[in-house]
Amino acid sequence: MGSTVGVDLFAFMNIMAATIGVQALLILIIALQLRPGGQSVQFVPSGSGGNLEGKVANYVLLQGKGQLELLADGRRERATIKGPQLGAFLDRIAKAAAPQFLVIGVKPGTYLEFNLVRAQAEAKGIALGYEPLDPQWSVKPPSASAGAVAP
Repeated sequence: MGSTVGVDLFAFMNIMAATIGVQALLILIIALQLRPGGQSVQFVPSGSGGNLEGKVANYVLLQGKGQLELLADGRRERATIKGPQLGAFLDRIAKAAAPQFLVIGVKPGTYLEFNLVRAQAEAKGIALGYEPLDPQWSVKPPSASAGAVAP
């Protein structure tokens, strides 16, 4: 005589399972994109106008402890902050026939080296800028361009 009224939770369970599945998928996608380890980047001049339009880019990457890398003309050369390579590289940029500019890649802890390179470049009249870099990034040499100096 007692009738039992049941509640059907099938639709509710389907919605919960779908919601949990979507959340798990989003977490997986985010985790794959944020995997630890280094990332490889490449400098590309933006061409956004300004006083660097039409100039050839050259790069100095500051590695810390007086170590640096010279990137130009599709090549990479290791040097030290007090070695002759940096001065010769900056001289070639300053005396090049094609207009040039310098981008200094600055990693954390390399501010003193940045000031030294910037002072040397400004003393030679070289237009310059800087780019903050993550310590784990590996920077690819830019492709060779017409008028670029050798590192």
